[in-house]
Amino acid sequence: VVFIHGWKASVLADKNTGKDEFDYTFGVVMGLAKDPSIELPMEWDSNGNQVKDNLIATEACHSATCMCRMVKLGDIYGPLLDHLEKTRDLHVFAYDWRLCLDETAANFTQFLINIKEITGQ
Repeated sequence: VVFIHGWKASVLADKNTGKDEFDYTFGVVMGLAKDPSIELPMEWDSNGNQVKDNLIATEACHSATCMCRMVKLGDIYGPLLDHLEKTRDLHVFAYDWRLCLDETAANFTQFLINIKEITGQ
């Protein structure tokens, strides 16, 4: 099973430190509050790819919180992913939802190729 999360539903972490940077508070997840630390520059390189920062998608978001992550508001994908992990051969494609869809599609294609090579399926 290949799982792809929805918009704004991946954990974004600093690729150098591994520290989660995207704050999964209710307001940010619902688009009601702005988190300027995750905005990408509106610039493209010579290959047509958007200029990136140090954040990478590491996993699908398991839950949403409020009050500085002190109160869990509810599950997002946690229970579903936990169930699938126990019952299926699960492969989660975590993508950076801030990037151009063309880039995400190319990354997803490579993800599928890698899974096929690893699993033989």
